[in-house]
Amino acid sequence: SGTEMMGALEGLEHLLAAQAKRGGSDPITTYISMTTDGRPERRAWWDTRKGPGSDSLTGQEVRLPDALGGDAITTSGLNYDANGNHRFLLNNVGKREWLQMQGRLNDTLDAIAAQAESAETQLQVSVVGMGDGTDADFPAIYADLFGERTFDPSKGGWDYDYFTSYALPDFVG
Repeated sequence: SGTEMMGALEGLEHLLAAQAKRGGSDPITTYISMTTDGRPERRAWWDTRKGPGSDSLTGQEVRLPDALGGDAITTSGLNYDANGNHRFLLNNVGKREWLQMQGRLNDTLDAIAAQAESAETQLQVSVVGMGDGTDADFPAIYADLFGERTFDPSKGGWDYDYFTSYALPDFVG
């Protein structure tokens, strides 16, 4: 889910920025729900791999539609080993794209929250990480990915929660 996750978050930020600019006198309610079933990584032959110990690949460009900002995604931006340790990846121009995206996304969410009468109820983000059948430590990966590296409501006062498939309640039936 590498390029897809990076592209989805970049596109989301673009849509939210347009919403924040519209403003208006009516309070806006925004609910964001995200589900993923893997780590934020691309296949090695598509992703940008530059720096010490890399194979110096240039990422294959995947362009977002114009309605989502038109950005050229060349890296997943963030990678995890099987133990849940993260590593930021550089894009084709040598920048840590994930950190830039995370900052813009949270700043935009904070701007929307500032327009709300009740940020905690009018701006809510919920994420579910499902894991997969590999030997990767998905609870550790999702704790870092969703607890530290993606959404951060600490400045804006909006509501955020994430769940993993390992913490979901059992279905009864």
